[in-house]
Amino acid sequence: HGLGYKVAANLTAEAMRRAAKQDYTVSKRQVFFTDTQKKIIEIKNKFALVRDSDDKVLSMVGSVYRPVQTAQVFAFFHDFVKEAKMQMETAGSLWGGKYVWALARVIGNDFAIGTGKKDEMRNYLLLLAPFEHGKALIMQYTSVRVVCWNTLCMALGYNLKGKGHSFRMAHTKD
Repeated sequence: HGLGYKVAANLTAEAMRRAAKQDYTVSKRQVFFTDTQKKIIEIKNKFALVRDSDDKVLSMVGSVYRPVQTAQVFAFFHDFVKEAKMQMETAGSLWGGKYVWALARVIGNDFAIGTGKKDEMRNYLLLLAPFEHGKALIMQYTSVRVVCWNTLCMALGYNLKGKGHSFRMAHTKD
């Protein structure tokens, strides 16, 4: 679908982020509306998550939401993957940047099944960093190679809350 990008294992975190076209920041901006008398009214405790490069609104959030920047996501995942001796595979975003992911292959755990052993099984570590109200940053092992929305849902479940054991961090933490 052209939504994910193969990411070379030898790239820096910043080069990986650029290769995956995720080199932008997201800010939390106050929300306003115009009433019937054309007076501007501030909506208290409601904010828009906005991609700063093009002012695209990604989601509406509350006052305690803290966006985790793509630079932080890729730096953390790059260091984690390197230390664990894994290999980066793909990275990208879905729904106009609402869901940013990175996927690394767990080295040494591949095997094949079936007649002629042609059905290869691989294990991956997936990191999903959503810019959406109610969705946590999540990291989980999966056997699904994520490249699009369908495979992301297969890896984490349609509600994107993870299956089994996963690390989750709410967007109310640093």
